[in-house]
Amino acid sequence: MENIQTPANVEHSKSTDGTDCYTVKFSGTVTQVDHVRPNDELLHLFKKGILAERERIWDEGEEIEEKILRRLLRQDG
Repeated sequence: MENIQTPANVEHSKSTDGTDCYTVKFSGTVTQVDHVRPNDELLHLFKKGILAERERIWDEGEEIEEKILRRLLRQDG
């Protein structure tokens, strides 16, 4: 399972009008950043937000079956 030390994958591409855009992938989550490559601080905040939201879902998911919850959180088990 991913943690805050797991690197995020950043891929550079061009939009249809030729401007730079970057795809950030982390733990099954994808987002796009336009014009400026995200720096380490922004990547850290992105990862922290993803992990915090997953923890919140886990904490609030007491009534959901563990198998379903793990699938929602993209964990094997």
